[in-house]
Amino acid sequence: MPALLWTSVLLGVALGAANASASLLLARAARGRSQQAFLVIVFGGMAFRMVALLAAFTAIVAWAPIHRLAFTGALIATVVLGLGLEVILMARTLRPAPRA
Repeated sequence: MPALLWTSVLLGVALGAANASASLLLARAARGRSQQAFLVIVFGGMAFRMVALLAAFTAIVAWAPIHRLAFTGALIATVVLGLGLEVILMARTLRPAPRA
């Protein structure tokens, strides 16, 4: 495969992984806080991450010499995996404590 294709895939994976890492850091920061603070951190962080991801995606597609299909596919796959991990983490965080 040409180097441009691999570079595009790696760039998409890196951008998706940065998004997932920010999600995990925000979830960790929200853990143990009040419900209102938890929701503000999680949803505010999600809104910021999505805007930043869209801006980065638009800039890369517009100005970087990439293979667009490879970049987009890798980014979507990585974001979906990150969202799955985020859902699992949130489900574990919000699970009620067992009654004794």
